[in-house]
Amino acid sequence: MKLTRRKNTLLVACALLTSMAVSAQQRGRGGSRGERHDFGPMRMLRELDLTEEQRQQVKTLFEQAAETGAHKRLMEARRSLNEAVENGETDEGAIRQLGYQVGLAEGDAAIERARVRAQVMELLTEEQKNKLAQLEQQRRQERDERRKRLEERRSRQGDSGKEL
Repeated sequence: MKLTRRKNTLLVACALLTSMAVSAQQRGRGGSRGERHDFGPMRMLRELDLTEEQRQQVKTLFEQAAETGAHKRLMEARRSLNEAVENGETDEGAIRQLGYQVGLAEGDAAIERARVRAQVMELLTEEQKNKLAQLEQQRRQERDERRKRLEERRSRQGDSGKEL
């Protein structure tokens, strides 16, 4: 039970930071002009009927998380690794080093997501926490159903779906 709770916590925190990054990217491209981009946890948080004070506190937590640069470093590390492979890098040591950097950045980002999630959870009432748990469960079920449909589609395709 405790392991499942940790996994759920990390999943929501991951989604929170991802939506924060998407939101920041949209602002950078002029997406803040009244457009709403409700992805993952932001959509879930909107469904919790947060008070204005809670919304401001969550916004502050997201801004603080963005300032750490953990997500940005992760995206940069992934980009560097992908570019090396796409540019034909054949030095195994160089590729492994870039992969190692991705792993470190992934760990830093996960720690930051977990920290933000824990802080957001502290702001919620018991009723909001219960509703969030229901939303997360619904989201897991929807994800599992999508995976199952994908697996069924792949199995119907047989070997032809495995070819490039």
